[in-house]
Amino acid sequence: MSGFGERLRKAVVRIAATQESDLRFLPGLERSLVPVLSAASTLYRFGTVVRRLLYHLGILGRTRLPIPVISVGNLTWGGTGKTPMVEYLARHYLAARVCPLILSRGYRGGDEVRLLQKHLQDTPTKFGIGPNRAKVALSILQQRVGERSNWPESITTQKPKDFLRDHGEEIGVAILDDGMQHWTLERDLEIVMINVVSLWGNGRLVPRGPMRESLEALHRAHVVVLHHATLVPDDKVKSIRRNLEPFLKKGSIVLSSHMRPLRFYRHTQPSNSLSETPLLKVKDAVILCVSAVGCPESLDLVLMQEGASHVERLDFSDHHYFKHENLKEIVEVFKQLQLRFPCQRVMLVTTEKDYMRDPAVMAELGNLGDGVFVLQSTLEIIDSFGNDQAFRELLSSVCCQRDVSRMTLSSWSP
Repeated sequence: MSGFGERLRKAVVRIAATQESDLRFLPGLERSLVPVLSAASTLYRFGTVVRRLLYHLGILGRTRLPIPVISVGNLTWGGTGKTPMVEYLARHYLAARVCPLILSRGYRGGDEVRLLQKHLQDTPTKFGIGPNRAKVALSILQQRVGERSNWPESITTQKPKDFLRDHGEEIGVAILDDGMQHWTLERDLEIVMINVVSLWGNGRLVPRGPMRESLEALHRAHVVVLHHATLVPDDKVKSIRRNLEPFLKKGSIVLSSHMRPLRFYRHTQPSNSLSETPLLKVKDAVILCVSAVGCPESLDLVLMQEGASHVERLDFSDHHYFKHENLKEIVEVFKQLQLRFPCQRVMLVTTEKDYMRDPAVMAELGNLGDGVFVLQSTLEIIDSFGNDQAFRELLSSVCCQRDVSRMTLSSWSP
């Protein structure tokens, strides 16, 4: 993306985070964008209403797969923990000896997919990537069924579902990443992620604001997850829970989650390799956070909780690919921090998602200080109201409610 494009995206993000009463404090160029963005939001609202109506009337068809489908989505753009939740679900089903099929559109280069593939590379998890996720899923499942015709006779005496599961090959559930607005695929369970750090921004629809749908859409959710819950006061989490109640359907589950830091991976020159480093490395250090994720605030808040003495951020728009001029800016800011804090250790920290987007580019920063520190984290449910157990039981019941072994290609709706 060009430098102008990156500046424009940053401007749109700032406008989306700014309340109406504070617009006057924005630079003149950004204020001039507000009427254009407002008009675009009106068109977006009209388009979504018409699209939902076409699906409701059956003019646009929806595909039902022969396996359960769990959608993980959100109401706002980026930073809500969708991809970590997808990994959490995949590991839940793998532990139950059910192979998950992760369906992703591969947005903007597919950095989330690469991260999931890395984390799940030693498991039988399957991946389907493409904008038409219903078509991708059908293609993969048809291929799996076709392979069954080549099994030896001794194998076909065993139920296909039992045989595949015994060999770790059974595709028993599809997990739809960023699926809430993906209407073409029927789903059995709708999980909605909410970022409690940034919440709804200015409450407007995209592109004027961060909302992809209004809060009324929460009535479709079976599970609502308040993500990054440990980064805000408990009172705020409780307040958000109360405010959401009028929008939730009866029986829905509300959970809290956070990203638990696991370790650092350090990339240094000239070895050009990653080495594991404990989290204690950050204690009392001065940190420069470099990230291009949906919620950059969460990274510096986590590092402060881990004991950093001072944190500064260098934010880029979500999914941004770092260019040479970006690296020059990072080096300059890092050296300025070294001059400002001559008696303290200065660390360059980025997220695993940012590093996986283009490791070769990030490796060019390996000669700064002690190198680039890549923070690896995992999503953890931290609910204290007993809903975590109800959530796990719900995940297990999804597969039990639909008998996959009795489904055939003829039962798939196109």
